[in-house]
Amino acid sequence: MFLADQAYDDAHHLGDRFLPDANATTWEVFDRLPPLTGTADHRWRRRMARAFDDLAADLTPGKWPGPTCTAEEMALHLAIEDAPTHLEDRPSTDLHHTLPEHGDDCGWDDCSDLLFQDHDLLMLFDPKLSGIADPQDPANQSMGVGDLRAAAWFAPFGSHSVRDPWRGLRWWGAAAPSCAMRPPSRGLSAQFTGCPSSTCCSTQPEAGPASRGVSAGSAEAKVPA
Repeated sequence: MFLADQAYDDAHHLGDRFLPDANATTWEVFDRLPPLTGTADHRWRRRMARAFDDLAADLTPGKWPGPTCTAEEMALHLAIEDAPTHLEDRPSTDLHHTLPEHGDDCGWDDCSDLLFQDHDLLMLFDPKLSGIADPQDPANQSMGVGDLRAAAWFAPFGSHSVRDPWRGLRWWGAAAPSCAMRPPSRGLSAQFTGCPSSTCCSTQPEAGPASRGVSAGSAEAKVPA
């Protein structure tokens, strides 16, 4: 949840500003993403922040975190990267220290190997591979990478990995508004309810299952050119 908090804070303060134009020396999360996400808008950033919450929700019942889209893969990469420092910063009274110890508790490299289908996403950090995100790029096609453009980051990998499209995003404020478009039986908490504003939250169900090869035009979130 810590990275989710940071990402929502970043999104709140960044708004629709492009990262190169934002007046801040550093951000907690969004300046750690591939450069092609620097022009993402506020709504895209809030959905990226939700990816951290979705993975945390996987862990709550004791399941392994299972990325269901490119955004969640990126979120998991950052979580694994930050995990060693996060554990070092835990106070001696933290309940974490009461858990049984195992020899591979801190095998972060193993996590990277076991929890991902592939590491294609990390190629977006390589300036020598400019254009690799586009499925029309020759290098992309030769390696079978698929669509890694920012607009396609929230497309589910397959029908088996679709999350609840009505789960909404965190609401900024003391209380959540009543949203006529939200199913009345969901009973979502105020913290995670959908916002009625189409400029910041998704109150409508998201796109159905699609392969990673979904085109940017069919992805729900758009990134300014």
